[in-house]
Amino acid sequence: MRSWMIAFLAGIIGFQLVSSSPHHFWVLLALPGALLARRYSYWRLPFACLGGFCIALLSADSVLEASLPASLRGEPIQITASIDTLIEPRHGGVRFEVEIGEIVSPAHTLEQVTRARLFWRDPPLLPSIGERWVLCVRVDYPHSWRNPGGFDYEGWMFQQGLALSGYVVACPANRRVESVQTVVSLAHWRDGIRQRLTRVGAGLSMIGILQALIMGDRSGISDTQWDVLVRTGTSHLMAISGLHIGLVFTLVSGVGLMLWRLSARRQQVLPQRIIAGGLGLLVAMLYAGLAGFAIPTQRALLMLVLAYVGYCVMRPLRTSNVLLSALILILLWQPRSVLAVGSWLSFVAVALIAYGFQGRYQRLGGVRAMLHLQWLMLLGTAPLLLAVFQQMSLVTVVTNLLAVPLVSLVVVPLALAGTAVLFVSEPFAWGLLSLANGVLKWVWRGLEYAASQPYAIWEAGQLPTALLGLAALGVLLLLAPRGVAGRTMGLVMLMPALLYTPERPPMGGWRMDVLDVGQGLAVVLRTHEHTLVYDTGNRFRSGSDAGEAVITPYLKSQGIDRTDMLVVSHGDSDHIGGAAGLLQRHDPASLLTSVPATFAGLGVQRCQQGMQWQWDAVGFQILHPSEPRGTDSDNNQSCVLKVSAAGASVLLTGDIESEAEYQLLTQQRTQLRADVLIAPHHGSDTSSTPGFVQAVAPRHVVISAGHRNRYRQPADIVLARYRAIDAKIWQTARHGSVRIEFDPIDGLTVTSYHDQSRRYWHRPRS
Repeated sequence: MRSWMIAFLAGIIGFQLVSSSPHHFWVLLALPGALLARRYSYWRLPFACLGGFCIALLSADSVLEASLPASLRGEPIQITASIDTLIEPRHGGVRFEVEIGEIVSPAHTLEQVTRARLFWRDPPLLPSIGERWVLCVRVDYPHSWRNPGGFDYEGWMFQQGLALSGYVVACPANRRVESVQTVVSLAHWRDGIRQRLTRVGAGLSMIGILQALIMGDRSGISDTQWDVLVRTGTSHLMAISGLHIGLVFTLVSGVGLMLWRLSARRQQVLPQRIIAGGLGLLVAMLYAGLAGFAIPTQRALLMLVLAYVGYCVMRPLRTSNVLLSALILILLWQPRSVLAVGSWLSFVAVALIAYGFQGRYQRLGGVRAMLHLQWLMLLGTAPLLLAVFQQMSLVTVVTNLLAVPLVSLVVVPLALAGTAVLFVSEPFAWGLLSLANGVLKWVWRGLEYAASQPYAIWEAGQLPTALLGLAALGVLLLLAPRGVAGRTMGLVMLMPALLYTPERPPMGGWRMDVLDVGQGLAVVLRTHEHTLVYDTGNRFRSGSDAGEAVITPYLKSQGIDRTDMLVVSHGDSDHIGGAAGLLQRHDPASLLTSVPATFAGLGVQRCQQGMQWQWDAVGFQILHPSEPRGTDSDNNQSCVLKVSAAGASVLLTGDIESEAEYQLLTQQRTQLRADVLIAPHHGSDTSSTPGFVQAVAPRHVVISAGHRNRYRQPADIVLARYRAIDAKIWQTARHGSVRIEFDPIDGLTVTSYHDQSRRYWHRPRS
């Protein structure tokens, strides 16, 4: 049976590696496969693998087959929608998920149930879960920026079962059709508790974290708080999983056991172990429901149920079988959950505990057991954390020894007790929540101190898969029970990953990534020993910016911990907007810009024609502006940078328009020719004049513009000019980040991140 389950799991995981959704022909193979498996035993494992593959395929189609006509994408439409999630307060508005019933105007029939994620800025009437609304919206298929180290928004939406995303637009037709249903549901229950918690705990400084511990609602945790949790390795406490569910089960079972022992008659009717365990399981289920039955919660609950059933029938199950059975049951119900990183961390943590404590539990007591547990978590989860996040906390052993006992044994019980009496006595509930808040504040001071240490976190570049696999095997050897041969070899197997440094361009070569930042520009160029960032993308309404959300994760994934120069071409928001976020994490050695007053006090220089320098046998030259001119627009004052090596060159032009292009043609014509051109002004028809295009004569043109942007860039006439000279056109909206690499031996190569890393949930880009 175990081999069948492993084969089934392999089929689901294997499906996630395909770049496009396979044909339903694979599903048709299931019937003959079942017949073969029944007749011939050696076909059973291949059939189990095929079964996992087909279930993943059908689950994927349930989301990806949702269709929206091209004429309606991004256009105002009127829909009927049922709100089926908690309302999340966001910057200047609210975010929620809906099930679209029908498209009212223009009339269109949806072929299947379609779920969407919407944002509503400053709604006149706050929506609630369970309500039905008529809304005017603009929706489209999810579109994410595709960059190395970046967040795959499309993948996250797919995993959540959301086919569309968009926002509500101001419209007289926006109205509530049906109020919250009178039938009490789990969602209504959670919403009611959250509203009371928010009201009662309004004055508590840690109410956002308390809500996460009580009901898994993490929307109230600030970015600063998340940073502390990540740097200290304590973010797992915000996911209600085995630690919390097990605690509730143990406490309630213990109380139930003591109460049942008070009556000898009751013990004769039913054994105390069945009643106490059943009561603990019931309350654990209520807690899991309060947490919204998130995947880690499901795993913990299923393991408890399986272990309880085995205990009741006097046939205890092996931990590995319980864990594997829980995983298979979750994947049968939600095959897409295989993409959730949190679920894998949850399962890996339990597997590590079972593996690392075998043969040791009797010998380890109290403090030694806690230390060994933290050692298991630090070392055992390292390969997975480095693979997904390219970082891991180095202070996690100390911080978890402090936080886990206090949060689990003091804060959570107080917070749950306060929640339990919310509907009975709000003053009493506030008192219990205040006590939990006070203990949590004391814990938080320790976490903030640990997070502030420069050594708190270790960041590594994106490790090759082979090294990660080798490191995982090394970890298993190091954590193996005593007596297993070759344990010391585990350390040897870890060394390649610990000593790995990402490959750098050779002397005389360069590597340039034009990042996908939507409507804006951000470029990172590396030579053998130096890194230059040209422009930083936009600032967003949410308060974040491209420097924080795109450039910094990219630099981390490439193992880049310092930048030698930042060039900000000019002062438009879509070029300078991400500078603040970037400068918070990276302090460049020098800064060039055409708007030096914006960076006063940072040792900034004004970029000016004639500036030049050389790094690692690669030359850099500023071609424009010649001098500040009050008659020029900000766009025409953009810093134009040419990067040249022996055999290839690239021209970065900012937002220059026809006037600046004419100046360059008259003053710098002989310097304009380049193999690669970053198209001026995102391909606007105010730039890329015929004379300029002919003078540069690029082999490759990269256009950084947003997906379906309101400026309709790049302009068709500009694309036609580049096609007329047989230039290869790359667009970040279509190709994701574009990498241009020059090697003195291999020459010039251009690749697309979207094409190289595409998965089946990424829709074709147009």
